[in-house]
Amino acid sequence: MKKAITLICVIMLVLSLGITAFAADNTTKTTAGSSSTIQGKIDALKEKTAAKLAKLEQRTVISEEMKVYLEGKRAVAESNHDRNSALAEENAVLRRELAASLAAIKAGETPLDEEIAEQLKALRQELKAKTAALHEFKGDIKEIAETRKEFVKNENYEQLNIMFESIYAIQNERYALRQEINSILKEMTALIG
Repeated sequence: MKKAITLICVIMLVLSLGITAFAADNTTKTTAGSSSTIQGKIDALKEKTAAKLAKLEQRTVISEEMKVYLEGKRAVAESNHDRNSALAEENAVLRRELAASLAAIKAGETPLDEEIAEQLKALRQELKAKTAALHEFKGDIKEIAETRKEFVKNENYEQLNIMFESIYAIQNERYALRQEINSILKEMTALIG
């Protein structure tokens, strides 16, 4: 029994060594009868891989350029947003102060002069119009920014630039309206005070 197992193991060992000897021949026959070398196929695969790696490196460089470009544009948009937010907060404070002053006047026994009341009424109408104009822009930036992902994916710098310029224009228009609202609120506060 041991001899039979030993004989089987020796035969398997000899056959396994023989397979590597046959593999040393690196020529193969194709169905057309012409011979091609495995080394030629390996070289072709290396060339394809090198081409793909070069293309990937090029895309990586473009992606890095895109990131730098987008960071600069985002920084400007965030700066504009912060500027608008600060002015909006200042306007909210002025509105609260104005409301408190008007409530104090209504609670007091001294009525407003008719001329001042008419000026306040006109300013209030102008304030409503400016506030309504400001609310018309609500959501515009979000709509424009939704297309950003597609432009980034397609590496379309031109459309990205147009998108950011549109966002900047809206932010600047909103800031101008907030400045006008701010000056109206200050004028109304000055009339009361």
